[in-house]
Amino acid sequence: MADFIVGSVARDDDFYFREEFIEDLWEALEKHNVLLLAPRRTGKTSVMYRLLDRPKDSWLVIHLNVEDLKTPGNFVISPIDAINEHQPAYLRNTLAKGWSFLSDTLSRIERIEMSEFKLQLREKENAEKKWQERGSETDGSVNNYV
Repeated sequence: MADFIVGSVARDDDFYFREEFIEDLWEALEKHNVLLLAPRRTGKTSVMYRLLDRPKDSWLVIHLNVEDLKTPGNFVISPIDAINEHQPAYLRNTLAKGWSFLSDTLSRIERIEMSEFKLQLREKENAEKKWQERGSETDGSVNNYV
């Protein structure tokens, strides 16, 4: 019998006993959104990292921990940062294809830092008040080029 060790997220060789569940999860994700509900310490995070570590062909997986996000505006901007972290080539390609969307956005940009791809909007933009509008614009532009 295998030893079960309570500790950090199970990845790589430490991830076992769940391959059938992972296949079922990929199949469910083809058709629906999925909500994983289970007691603490049962492997939900390990399962999500398995999707990230070994994505199915043609899938782009990102990881975004929203626990510390305090405002809707942060929630709208954070997925872009997560895509840049986990799928930078996809982000570059999407940005290249979506230049018309960016041309409207450029007038609102105050500063860009390339070392970690940081973008700061001008104060007058106030993303906190217009988060729904900006989220819809971002969602629409990404979906148009997927």
